[in-house]
Amino acid sequence: MIYERTFLCALHPRRWPQYAKRTAQLLRPRGKLVGVFFYGTEPDPPPYPLSKTGAAEIFGKYFRLIRDVKVSDSVAMFAGMERWQEWQLRSGATQKRIKSC
Repeated sequence: MIYERTFLCALHPRRWPQYAKRTAQLLRPRGKLVGVFFYGTEPDPPPYPLSKTGAAEIFGKYFRLIRDVKVSDSVAMFAGMERWQEWQLRSGATQKRIKSC
């Protein structure tokens, strides 16, 4: 399992596909990427918000969304813009595996 919290939204969106690929490589089969993801609009990023379409494009190649819940206890500046999500690694989603030490 990999826990996400305000890391993705700190990266420029052009790096998001690399993030998704690397996350998938680090997980074992049936592993999960879970955490709080920032959605919405931001007039002066960062943070860089996700959209539902964007998240599906970025993560859909490697993961399937299995849980999506609005976060009700965000800090004031992110209120209403965070979602708890669980993304399950798709079977055979990665070609390159990382060896454990």
